[in-house]
Amino acid sequence: MKVKQLLKDKKFWFASFLVAWAAALQGHMIWLQKQDSFKQQLNFI
Repeated sequence: MKVKQLLKDKKFWFASFLVAWAAALQGHMIWLQKQDSFKQQLNFI
């Protein structure tokens, strides 16, 4: 498959968007967990 055809393919864009969204969501959840554990550490002091 040529690159120009790939760039025109909506399925390709949809899949890319889905992967990027999933990765961002994963990163956000990990960040939230870190924030929660940080807050818990502050409460213990």
